[in-house]
Amino acid sequence: MGINKKSKLKEIKNHYREYTSIYLEVVNSAIQSHRSANEEIMLDYYFDTLKIKSGQKLLDAGCGVCGPAIYFAKKADIHVDAINISETQIEIAQYKIKEAGLENKIQAITGDFHQLKCYYANNTFDLVYFLESYGHCLNHKKLLESSVSVLKSNGLLYIKDYFQKDLANMKPVNKIAKLMNKK
Repeated sequence: MGINKKSKLKEIKNHYREYTSIYLEVVNSAIQSHRSANEEIMLDYYFDTLKIKSGQKLLDAGCGVCGPAIYFAKKADIHVDAINISETQIEIAQYKIKEAGLENKIQAITGDFHQLKCYYANNTFDLVYFLESYGHCLNHKKLLESSVSVLKSNGLLYIKDYFQKDLANMKPVNKIAKLMNKK
């Protein structure tokens, strides 16, 4: 691992060590930007969009404090593996999982989602999802290859995130963003 990658991962860990408690003062348990004030509406949307069904095995890559994983596991008979680089967030996630009585449905570990093949066997998951965590990716090709390797052949890779783009000439998008921010 290069010095830049080590430095960036340390920066991400430090950020979430310092700011997770502040994020959780604002949101219930799903650390997401530009979102519905009603977390349940947002999580129901994800649940439906992801087409989650009982019996599936999911991987929450960059799981935060497992807010979505806990919500999904309460709605369906599924198993969720969750991985996050932040020890702070995993400690909170494990507490929340235990508090919800979902230890038999959710397994949360500290790890680098660029290295999924080091933690999980090939062809394990029906669904691998990134909910505003893909933006922390340091090597897109490696992450996508690793993600696809742990997916079953008919599995779904779902990425919900922001991507860098110059919005200077996108007046309609800027107008909507301003309205969202105002709300």
